[in-house]
Amino acid sequence: MDIDECAKDNGGCGDAARVTCVDRAGEAPSCMDIDECETDNGGCGDAQYTRCVDNAAAAPSCMDIDECTVDNGGCGDAQRMHCSDNTAAAPSCEDIDECAVNNGGCGGATEYSCQNQTGAAPTCTQIGPCATDNGGCGDAQYYRCVNQSGSASCSDIDECATDNGGCGDASHWECSNNTGAAPSCSDIDECATNNGGCGAANRWTCSDNTGTAPTCTDIDECLTSNGGCGDALRWTCMNNSGAAPTCTDVDECAVNNGGCGDASRWRCTNNSGAAQSCSDIDECATQNGGCGNPAFFSCGNQTGAAPTCTQTGVIDDWKAIAPGGYHVCALKGAGEAWCWGGAENGQIGAGSIAINQTFAVRVGSDSNWTKLSAGGYHSCGLKAAGELWCWGQNLYGQLGIGSKTSKNVPTRVGSASDWTDVAAGGAFTCGIKAGGELWCWGRNSYGQLGMGDGMNDDQTAPVRVGSATDYVAAAGGGGHVCARRMGGTLWCWGDNTFGELGIGSMTEKDSPTQVGSASDWLEASSGALHSCALKGAGELWCWGNNSEAGLGDGTFMSRNQPMRIGSASDWSQVTIGGFFTCGLQGSGSLRCWGLNSAGQLGDGTNTRRTTPTSIGSASDWTSVRAGYTHSCGLKGAGELWCWGANAVGQLGDGTTTAHSSPTQVR
Repeated sequence: MDIDECAKDNGGCGDAARVTCVDRAGEAPSCMDIDECETDNGGCGDAQYTRCVDNAAAAPSCMDIDECTVDNGGCGDAQRMHCSDNTAAAPSCEDIDECAVNNGGCGGATEYSCQNQTGAAPTCTQIGPCATDNGGCGDAQYYRCVNQSGSASCSDIDECATDNGGCGDASHWECSNNTGAAPSCSDIDECATNNGGCGAANRWTCSDNTGTAPTCTDIDECLTSNGGCGDALRWTCMNNSGAAPTCTDVDECAVNNGGCGDASRWRCTNNSGAAQSCSDIDECATQNGGCGNPAFFSCGNQTGAAPTCTQTGVIDDWKAIAPGGYHVCALKGAGEAWCWGGAENGQIGAGSIAINQTFAVRVGSDSNWTKLSAGGYHSCGLKAAGELWCWGQNLYGQLGIGSKTSKNVPTRVGSASDWTDVAAGGAFTCGIKAGGELWCWGRNSYGQLGMGDGMNDDQTAPVRVGSATDYVAAAGGGGHVCARRMGGTLWCWGDNTFGELGIGSMTEKDSPTQVGSASDWLEASSGALHSCALKGAGELWCWGNNSEAGLGDGTFMSRNQPMRIGSASDWSQVTIGGFFTCGLQGSGSLRCWGLNSAGQLGDGTNTRRTTPTSIGSASDWTSVRAGYTHSCGLKGAGELWCWGANAVGQLGDGTTTAHSSPTQVR
């Protein structure tokens, strides 16, 4: 068993009152000092006045606390009371006699008596002659009395020296001292110095405000002499706050054309700071002054008045029309060829002219043209001797000249002189020779050249279509062809995505395929994606794409075989554009239907029509032909009229403005 060494002689730790013995099993005990200060302040007395400091294994030390070092020992204001520390007891507090030093702050001892006040400020009492009635000096507010060797000395008090004499802010009020009386207060006019801080006096007006800061107001220099800008008729003055005004030239021409007169007759030219200049406008320089095609009309400019127009050519001897994708070609007079509209690919045949033409331009000087046909971006024509000529874009060989080089003037196709018909399609061409042979060339992506070899290769020179020798007419569309043969049968081939071949299916054909078994077809027309033909006594039949109602059957349903349109049997002509169709009925009435977004139907609207719709009331139309989004027709003795899209001048009226009603080409 462990022996508790602490039980005997406090384990050898010493005085048990100073050291605590802690027994440890099997080891010497631990000795821990006892902090006697924790009990009754170690016997040092009141802890407020004496601090106990423990000493290890010995009696604690007792140290006096100097209470005066904290809050003046509780005596109060150290300026008024003196604290004296007392060992182990409360400190002693003694009043300080402020009067003993500098007369307690009362002033000169000959003028003021100082009375000490325990724990408070001393009392000051005036003595000597100044003590009574301010020493006879007068009102103490305005005079100061000073005791000098028993006599009173009087001096005026300058009230302005203190708080500006009560006048207020010294930056706004001036205080003037008055001997023996209240000071005078007068407002300071800050504007008199440095314009009151407002800035340049020629830019800002300073207005003084009594007793407060001045008001700064921008000066509108423009009100005087137009701000120095000059004549107010020529210059506009714009005030700028605190800065020089801005002078801007007045454009007199902006109002009433500067007084020059009718703006369509007179040009006003503004002259900076001076009177405008007026010059006559030569209207003839633009669109031939509105007279019409300069080839047929001369324009005479009249100073300040409308130009005079004089007809110099014939405008009603048009013979045949051939609209293309975005251009038109037409026969005129004894066999002249004229073209207009889009010219970027040379399709109007005007040589170096590569900009769009809004008036008809003659193709060369020959007068032996017998037929013209326009495709997407190319044109072809026959001459009296049976020669075939083509011009325009030739990316796919559609000109038939043995290369893919585009031409901007008519270029002869081979050396044959027995061509009787030509039909230009989207990017290909077909032609018929005197023996009834059909030849095609150009793009062949859908088999539209009718070669039947399954290869669909483009051809740059005419290639014969089959061996038949009884073709009488052909119609080229976007990617397909329809052609009539001598017995009245109709044959189509090429693209058939929407049933445009009319063969009862949508299968593409690369060789001529008969449309039904009828043998009384009279005329056919091929468009971008649909076809139409006249039959029998004048019936109209259409087939193919009908998404824009181009078939005219009152629906939007595409057809892969011919469907009769209405019951009329007096149709004499049919033509197809992009997604619309036009035709002639009876003695010369014009009907159109399908897409009408550009006014290509000619009914005065942009409304799509699902059935044949009358175009005006005229009944003397002799021919109508459609381009991609425009149409043209012949009337009476040979007047030419066009309507629809006109972005590149394809209507030939001298403008690029679309027309939803027929407009004469003149």
